[in-house]
Amino acid sequence: MTARSLLSLPLILTLLATGSKIRAAEPPMNGLAVWIDVADAATLTVSPGNGVAALKNKGRTGGTAVPCRGEGAQLVENGLGGKPVLRFHDKQSYQLEGGLAGVNEATVFVVFRRDQSQVGGGSWQRVVCGGDPKSGISLHTGNKDVAMPADVLRETFKHIGGSDLMIATPMKGGKGNLTGDIAEILVYERSFYVEDQMQEVVRYLTAKWGFEEPAKDEWTRVGPLGETITRTRHDLPLSDQANAGKWTAFEPLSDEFEGSSLDASKWLDHNPTWFGRMPGRFMPENIEVRDGELQLTMRKESGLDTELPVPNADEFRDYTSAIVVSRQPTVYGYFEIEAKPMASAGSSAFWLTGTAHDRQQNGRFSTEIDVFEIGGKTVGKETYYNMNLHVFQTPEEKRHWNQGSTWKAPFKLIDDFHTYGLEWGPETIRYFVDGHLVRELKNTHCHSPMAVLFDSETMFDWLGVPEDADLPSTYRVKYIRTWKNAPTSTPWTERYEYRKATSTPISKYHAKRLKRAE
Repeated sequence: MTARSLLSLPLILTLLATGSKIRAAEPPMNGLAVWIDVADAATLTVSPGNGVAALKNKGRTGGTAVPCRGEGAQLVENGLGGKPVLRFHDKQSYQLEGGLAGVNEATVFVVFRRDQSQVGGGSWQRVVCGGDPKSGISLHTGNKDVAMPADVLRETFKHIGGSDLMIATPMKGGKGNLTGDIAEILVYERSFYVEDQMQEVVRYLTAKWGFEEPAKDEWTRVGPLGETITRTRHDLPLSDQANAGKWTAFEPLSDEFEGSSLDASKWLDHNPTWFGRMPGRFMPENIEVRDGELQLTMRKESGLDTELPVPNADEFRDYTSAIVVSRQPTVYGYFEIEAKPMASAGSSAFWLTGTAHDRQQNGRFSTEIDVFEIGGKTVGKETYYNMNLHVFQTPEEKRHWNQGSTWKAPFKLIDDFHTYGLEWGPETIRYFVDGHLVRELKNTHCHSPMAVLFDSETMFDWLGVPEDADLPSTYRVKYIRTWKNAPTSTPWTERYEYRKATSTPISKYHAKRLKRAE
């Protein structure tokens, strides 16, 4: 250590102790369109009465949020984690003109708090919304006029509702004026595919503002699985070889893949409503049944047909992959597969999804359970077993939220076949690896019919770009076995009308291609 560095050591220690001139870690910057940071004094214009008259946007779209009336919300020093916050208490709101310009899909994060002294502003308080408050982005605090501990409110929106971002705009008729504190707002112009991505942002926000997220009503395993479970009966789930759950086989969603082709009575070789995740496209010829396995392959290809029955057709280029969709939807059950993910950064996924009309509530449910989404050779995530649950729409509202988690295996998932299971029940959803429980959470929304899917996608933002040397790569499934028992055998057809799509432009396109090939 030099004399110069020794002389600077006390100053360094002082700066670390006080936080003076030490720049806080930044959030992930990929796709960050709006960044309102109340802790950054250089971005605030404060009036003599301590009202905040302007909030500079540090994100891509730039601009400044200004009050819709008056001098704005009050700046409260030492409000959260020793940092200032904006306190909304008397009809204050802001408009960030052009804050959502060019944004087609948005994921919103807001650090929000309401203490007991701030209760009293009315229900359904809106935190942020799009320029058209009747549609699009509308992140609110919930239908409860109660105190809320510091938390990261977050949602993904497919509909934006105008190019302006509104902060604390009340609902129709001026009802539900926001009461509480806002510390930071982040709006990304992209989706976050799984909870792991969400948590990267959440960790930044909670560390910066000095609080922990409220405990969730779920559990995820940390560490190894424990002793190996020996299978003695192939007609039962690996996790329940004694059949304590009294399971019986459900044949419409079971397949040993022993033939030479996909069983067309059970499976579609394409998704009638989805052509793929750009730039990859789903191609039926990338599906094979051989050697007692279902095999889905991802390839790097050039010179692909661009005359496609989908928007942005020219963006589906360079990569092909595959998807298999069950013809039979169901509600609840135990679903088990033995599989080996592909050895590339292309995804290998096993999931359920569906949209159905609920006759009882006269509205639509759209939900998804991701048993796993694995990027087998994604750098740094070769052991990540990613699980998620999505709710896209309910009869009450059309908004997207997800609840996901990741178990970090003590082995690389591409090294061997493993058994993966999902127990989807009316009260609880459980995830299993090699017969061991790795995640459990309450089932709050997944009660409508869903189909079963296997697929591989190009997820560059999350899993990275597959290396050319790793392609083609193949996701292999030895079987799917599905069981029902008394709690999971609830009849659903009288209540729900499943949205089934088979005759679509995408289906017709694949049929024409097949006919030309013959």
